[in-house]
Amino acid sequence: MENNIRVNPLKYPNEKCKCGCEVWNQGFILKRIPGLELGAGTEDQFIDLPVYYCSKCGEILPEYRKIYKMDEKPETEQPTEMKPKLII
Repeated sequence: MENNIRVNPLKYPNEKCKCGCEVWNQGFILKRIPGLELGAGTEDQFIDLPVYYCSKCGEILPEYRKIYKMDEKPETEQPTEMKPKLII
């Protein structure tokens, strides 16, 4: 048995940007993932993450900022002298 829930989206308010605009564009954020982390050797790969952004001011929809942790500072690399060294 299949659940077919029908919802009329017109009865709900439009999502508004901080600037007041109600029109959104779809875009992508690209992340470069090191190939070694993906198990693909040394070739880096791009991963695209879909987002919506305001067509007027370009602000990314806040829900996506939270999901992709865009407001958090990235981990900083350790200084070279503190990096663990590979010993073979």
